[in-house]
Amino acid sequence: MPIFPHSSAPAEPAPAAPAKLPPLPNGRQGEAYAAALPADIPPPAAIEFDPPCGLNWDAEHAQISGTPDRHGSILLRHFYADGSNAEQTLYINPDPKSLWRNLPAPADLPFYKSDSARSLIATPHGRIVAARRRGRSHAHNGSCCDDDFAVLWHAGSQAAVLAVSDGAGSAAFSRYGSEIAVQAAVRSVETALQNDDIRTRLAQATDETQRRCVLEPLFAAAVAAADAAQDKAVAEHEIITERRQLAATLLLALLLPLDDQRWLAAACQIGDGAIAAWQPESQSLTLLGAADSGEYSGETRFLAADTAGAGETAARLRIFESHGAPVLLLMSDGVSDPKFGTDAQLAQAECWQALWQETAPLLTAPDADAALEEWLDFWSHGNHDDRTLAAFVPENL
Repeated sequence: MPIFPHSSAPAEPAPAAPAKLPPLPNGRQGEAYAAALPADIPPPAAIEFDPPCGLNWDAEHAQISGTPDRHGSILLRHFYADGSNAEQTLYINPDPKSLWRNLPAPADLPFYKSDSARSLIATPHGRIVAARRRGRSHAHNGSCCDDDFAVLWHAGSQAAVLAVSDGAGSAAFSRYGSEIAVQAAVRSVETALQNDDIRTRLAQATDETQRRCVLEPLFAAAVAAADAAQDKAVAEHEIITERRQLAATLLLALLLPLDDQRWLAAACQIGDGAIAAWQPESQSLTLLGAADSGEYSGETRFLAADTAGAGETAARLRIFESHGAPVLLLMSDGVSDPKFGTDAQLAQAECWQALWQETAPLLTAPDADAALEEWLDFWSHGNHDDRTLAAFVPENL
């Protein structure tokens, strides 16, 4: 019986594995992205993004562009007119803001403080606007805001009084230390304004020596009152075992009209942050405080016996007289650090002009306090501290 040769259909060739293309530069979620393909890679007819991520293939300009709406590793499949294909990878970094948690502080925490607060006081000469906001670092850990402020308009003397304090992050109850410090200091100034015709005495002063004779006792008493308030808190609360648990800075300022034309600003600063009188029309800057700094980055001084004495207060007191009311600004380092960065920039008028251009629409808005409170949530890489700003804004702005 004949045997016929065996025959069968030839096997189909295995599909070629997609070519591997070099990865694209990383993108960032929420930020515009554009990347051209390398010159030695032929432009594909189409690109498929797996998973879809908000990016597209722009064949006309031979680039990948768009705004990524997710993060992680993305596979790009290139399809060519001849039926071949290739693969490429792209990594999209997460939006840094999305990595921060916003945890509430326990309501039963000793000396609990709300995440934010604000104040708006209308005066015949302008407005006092102030706000504080918990920083992202505290929100991430579910702890309270350590900053605080207190503001006052004294109708009798036509004086604005503003105080800002930044509690030390390493101090267990600094949130309470900052609160009682600003309240005690402002109350002390209010008492002095009620019991003495400060405005008349300052208007009659013919030089800075005479003005200092009026202002040094007022500021010395205010700083001493803040210091005493912290001592009293230690004595009254068993949970506070030592004074340094209340560590906080103190920035205190007074602004009042001397007559129809002249205005006087005076301030005292203990710790970091910034105080300035700013005149937008002439873009003139007068710093009314100097930040205390230590041997290490971020180190500063706080309200304490060695910073609260009358001699120390007199040395820190700065006085400024101007034609017309200036803008008066006090801020914790949660604002001054990201907006100025260095002491050199803090002394540059153009940097204050940039800050004024950014904040003027807020500070002059009908709901200035709410607008300021919202603005304090601005994003600044590496700067996530509590933020406080208090300002006097003249009515003509």
